[in-house]
Amino acid sequence: IYRVLDHLMIFHFLFTELRRNFIFTFIISITYPFDVVKSTMQADTVIKADRKYKTVLDTFRIIYSESGFKGFYRGYTPCMIRAIPANAICFFGYEYAMRVINSLGY
Repeated sequence: IYRVLDHLMIFHFLFTELRRNFIFTFIISITYPFDVVKSTMQADTVIKADRKYKTVLDTFRIIYSESGFKGFYRGYTPCMIRAIPANAICFFGYEYAMRVINSLGY
């Protein structure tokens, strides 16, 4: 019976991770353009007079005029390839640590 419970817990964990990853991907898809704008502004020159991107709205406008809508998702695929396994490992570590701590009676 313990083997059956272990298998059920593994399936529950995998289902939970898949659900978390779908939600994470959805949230990142919405917020990723803001990260692109932030990174673009950070990569601009530090000399104020020579900056191409003066404000956040200006940066949005320039990215859209130069690259269109696709410009806001530049680098999205590598970000997802890195982030999904990293988050799954993080949640697995948290769940495992909580299980160990609870088994010790804390």
